[in-house]
Amino acid sequence: MEILTPAMKGILNNPMGHWVFAIFILVLFYDIIRRAMIRSPVDKAILRMLRYAKQTDLRHTWATFSPALRETLQDKRRKYLRERGIYGLKYLEFFINTHTKAFNSRYIIQSRHIVKETKPETEMVMVHLKRSGRKGGMTVWVTREGGITSPWLIHELYIHAMQKEELGYSLTGKSMSTRDMR
Repeated sequence: MEILTPAMKGILNNPMGHWVFAIFILVLFYDIIRRAMIRSPVDKAILRMLRYAKQTDLRHTWATFSPALRETLQDKRRKYLRERGIYGLKYLEFFINTHTKAFNSRYIIQSRHIVKETKPETEMVMVHLKRSGRKGGMTVWVTREGGITSPWLIHELYIHAMQKEELGYSLTGKSMSTRDMR
């Protein structure tokens, strides 16, 4: 108490100062809780997909994908899938099991970018996720078709490589460089 100025002692000893201090603390807690609770629908879609993938709940993970992504993953003619002889949910299981470290990591949403889509009824957002405290990350493209009442669905997923020289891993098997993503 000796390091406090007389004005601060007066505020702390005044009953009105107690009320002001209590209101300040309540407003601070309200703001912290509000920021933690409010997430955009895009963030919720990504976090839901990551939670299901972490739990290896294939059916629910599959349900977070857009129809175009599901169709691509089920296409038996794709060269990438023919080499392995797997497609659909089996391929999703293979992908999640191959990249368990990426799906078990905690991510911070680093940035969001609106992607210009050729179809007027389709909205697309590209979200960069960064692993907290480590190298690597993930980029997720999320789409919504049919207006604001439609749900956001995962359109593509790209896991960044740990080393700059290596290529990352996309869900559809497309080859992408990490330099193109940053």
